[in-house]
Amino acid sequence: MQVGNCPFCLRDGVELQDSHYFSQAVYKGFRAEELQNPNPLVLKAGRLWQSSEQVHDFVFCWECEQIFNRSGENWLVSRLGWQDKGFPLWTLVKTASFVPDPEDADFRTYMCTGIPEIDCDNVAHFGLGVFWKGHAHGWPNCERLSLGTYGDGLRKYLRGEASLPWDMALILRIVPNNQPLWSGRMPMLIDKHPFHWFNFYLRGLDFTLAVGKNIPDYLRHCCFVMNPTRPILAGIHILYDEWATMKKAMTQSTRSRSAAAFLSTPRTHTIKPPTEPDW
Repeated sequence: MQVGNCPFCLRDGVELQDSHYFSQAVYKGFRAEELQNPNPLVLKAGRLWQSSEQVHDFVFCWECEQIFNRSGENWLVSRLGWQDKGFPLWTLVKTASFVPDPEDADFRTYMCTGIPEIDCDNVAHFGLGVFWKGHAHGWPNCERLSLGTYGDGLRKYLRGEASLPWDMALILRIVPNNQPLWSGRMPMLIDKHPFHWFNFYLRGLDFTLAVGKNIPDYLRHCCFVMNPTRPILAGIHILYDEWATMKKAMTQSTRSRSAAAFLSTPRTHTIKPPTEPDW
């Protein structure tokens, strides 16, 4: 048992739980059960290996863990992309009304507020909760995020004590296909100027957090929390952007024997991404 300060409720002297950066349930969707070793590939600090390892540490108290569970993780994780199980969230999103991009037939903006089957508050809480976790704690072998003075405002929002800080915008992008890359990438800083820009990808859903006074109006308008239409951007290029990022990282990494064997093993499930959106 570990006792200490919980950064979410700010209580000291509480029993800290074995907390996860990504929800523990997320990792089940990374496994390739048809293989003798079904564990996913793990890429950290330039090294690639096959492992069941999860990113966790003793961070939050039990009561705060339940807030993350019931306010986002329990609802969203089961609706992300799963091998052989499709992409339940996309199945819901594509029933919403949308605005096409007149210059790009591959791009649409879906308005999810009119779809009662989508729990928009849970989706937002999950994404913002992951970004805040990356700010609040230095997770093992992961990039530490810095939200500066906005961090406590986001903490209060996640606890239901305040609105989302004005100088924050959560932008959601979704792969419009029932077979997205069922991979995950931990939160990272993309850029600092003219505002801070953080991003992570998880089994078909791409989360971006913009932070700072210089967020342009068009990004504020795309904010999944602030815009009452609850917009989600959809385009097959989202998949290919993530595919390119993953391939580059794998190419530049040092591979363990297990990773090399995994990549060379014939499998019944292709990892080649689809080329067309499933509108």
